Amino acid sequence: MDRILIIDYGSQFTQLIARRVREAHVYCEIHPPTRSLEWIKEWKPKGVIWSGGPNSVYDEGAPTADPKLLDSGIPVLGLCYGFHLMAHLAQGKVNASDDKEYGRAMVKVAVAHPDRRLLTGVEPLPEPAPGHLHHRPTVFLVVRRVHLPLGEVRHQVK
Repeated sequence: MDRILIIDYGSQFTQLIARRVREAHVYCEIHPPTRSLEWIKEWKPKGVIWSGGPNSVYDEGAPTADPKLLDSGIPVLGLCYGFHLMAHLAQGKVNASDDKEYGRAMVKVAVAHPDRRLLTGVEPLPEPAPGHLHHRPTVFLVVRRVHLPLGEVRHQVK
């Protein structure tokens, strides 16, 4: 049976994420970030979702994850804090943005790099569409010494 593991970092939307996964007829469970890598591997998820949460990856005592999960072969989707944590564990840099992002926003799906796999099947939109933003930090990864703000990121090899 395919199943998704959701690691809850304190997001107010974790239950909604689980609901959407279940609406796609995929079994999922929500667990705390204290689950070990060994436990996750034994649970045998088809993928893992790291939820958002109120913390910064730089907060003392902020919840984290075993970075070896990113090399385990199990796909991981990071949302908000989970995305920041993923970038942080992969040696990326998370900076605060000057603008807070909360609530309704217009989202543009643009033509991406031709090698993209993360959004396969998602076609560029002719016009921006409504979406929801709920965070302030911006993730920057150093790519050939250029800082790029990212909305989609994946490992170049995996």
